[in-house]
This record gives sequence, C-alpha cells and structure tokens, in this order.
Amino acid sequence: MNGSGGKVSLSVAAALICALAVCQAQADPLEVMVATDKPAYVVGELLVVSITARNPNDYDTVINFSSGLQAQYTMDGVYKAPTIATQALTSVSILAHASHTWSFGHLWAEYGLDIGTHNVVGAVIGRGGTQPYSFEVVAPTLPTSDVLIDFKHLPDGRALPKTGHLADEYAAWGVHFRKATSGEMDNIAVYEKGGNQYAAAVSCTYPPGFNIIATFDMPVHGVSADVSSAAGMTITMVAKDSDGQIIDSVVSDVVSEAGEFVGAIELLSETPIASVEWWPSQQNAAVYVDDIHVMVPEPATLSLLTLGGLALLRRRRR
Repeated sequence: MNGSGGKVSLSVAAALICALAVCQAQADPLEVMVATDKPAYVVGELLVVSITARNPNDYDTVINFSSGLQAQYTMDGVYKAPTIATQALTSVSILAHASHTWSFGHLWAEYGLDIGTHNVVGAVIGRGGTQPYSFEVVAPTLPTSDVLIDFKHLPDGRALPKTGHLADEYAAWGVHFRKATSGEMDNIAVYEKGGNQYAAAVSCTYPPGFNIIATFDMPVHGVSADVSSAAGMTITMVAKDSDGQIIDSVVSDVVSEAGEFVGAIELLSETPIASVEWWPSQQNAAVYVDDIHVMVPEPATLSLLTLGGLALLRRRRR
C-alpha cells in the first residue's frame, strides 16, 4: 500500500476534508435580519430595504449561491424584489462575528404603497428568512409655494433616482406622473441627452396614443413646461379640474428637430388645476416634457388674484 496507493489515499482524504469543509460552511448558522432605512415614508420617497446576514460563529464562513441572486425582500406578502440576476455561481465570505448587508432601493412604479402600515420580509437565498418588519407610509406635507420639476433633481436638491420609471418620485411634493392607456403599459421614464434629463413617453397603446399626465394633490393655479416631440409636431397642454373637465389648453410652437424643446408653454387659471396632460399633434409621435413649473399661490391670496395677478405673481417668483 506504499507508493502510488498511499498518494491516492491522501488525495481522497484531502478531497473528503474539502467536501466536509464546504458542507460545514453551508450548514453554519446565520442570523438574518431585515430593516428599512427610515420608519416612515411619503409616497414615492426613496425607500431602502436592507437585509443583513450575521455570522455568530467563532470562525469565518462562506455562503455559496447558484446565481447572482443572493438576497431578496417580499413586500406585503405579494411583491418580491429583486427577481433578475446573473446565472453565474457567486459567494459571500463573512468573518467570525461580522456581517454582510444587501441593500435595495424599492421601485414605487413597480409596486406602489398606499398610506398606512406595510411590512417587509427579507431572505438570504437558501439560508432562511426573517420575521416581518413594519414601516409606515404617510401623507406628505403639501407645498404652498411653487415647485420646479427639472427631472434631474428633486425639489429638496437630491438627485432624482434613476429607476427607469417615473410615477411617484415627486409625490412628496404633491405631483404624480402617469399616462392614459388602453392597456397595462406604464413606461414614462427619465431620459438624458447632453447632460439634460427630461420625462419621455416613447411607447403607447392605440388608442389613445402617446401622452404624459401630471396630477396634483394640492390646488394648482398655473403650470408651464418645455415640450418636444418629433420634427414638425406640436404639443398641446390641457388643464383639467378635479371632475376631469377641461379648464383651458395651449398649443406649443412647431418642433423643428426631433427632441428639440420649445416653450415654455403656460396655462394660468383661477379654477384649481387638478391635472395637466401633454398630447402630440399626431398620436404616433413621442412626447417629451422638461422644466415643469407648478404654481401654487398661498390660499389666503387666491381670492384676491385675477388672471393677470397670477401672471404678475409668477414673474415675481422667478
């Protein structure tokens, strides 16, 4: 049994030790926890879910995964994220008594959260989950002064999260984005060109064709915006009241080059504006909107304002 036989035995033994080590690593107990970065959020506010795996052992451990999906959260028992990952084998090493955290920004456009209490459960794939963690979604304090939406920064100065969607990112300031559609398509997004970011609707259902809609949680008495579309098109901005009745509309200049912004076009109204819509002159032309100025005069001032007074107020606030 000496010579080559002995070497084979040693090799087999080494392989068994390695296999046992892998099994031990896979079996090592972990403490898995989940939390959000804040206890309460307004609709659309950046919400970060963190899943933490703590190694309580006196030795290091390795977690092996069959794909790039290592951790996942479930919101209200119905929505899971993330769901897409690379199919390559991955692993995470955690030192003794140390921890590893996965953080995910929640996409409101994929799963909206109403005002009230919600819960989230976290899981490390193949290694167990957590108990539900509760947080609140609360109503925002609505603005009483003008709001500028440039699609690059939020009104508080933070960069607009690039989620690929645009729906409730400005909900904290009382503004929501959607579109009229005959199906389930919801693809208003933030695009960037030459360092400028803008809202775009680049696909649609027929009917009704391309459009962008902004709705307001507070009384609004004026809206202006830069707009664009395909070459030769115009954009009509329509203001509606809370009953969906048209208050007024305005048509932009002709777009001379695709993606070139024209305007600003502007609507002012003594009747509170509940929503504005942007429609191209042909239903198969894309719609782009930028630098939306939402005018919200103080309630005590409204009864004293005429249409001309609103225009003067806007010039003073610029």
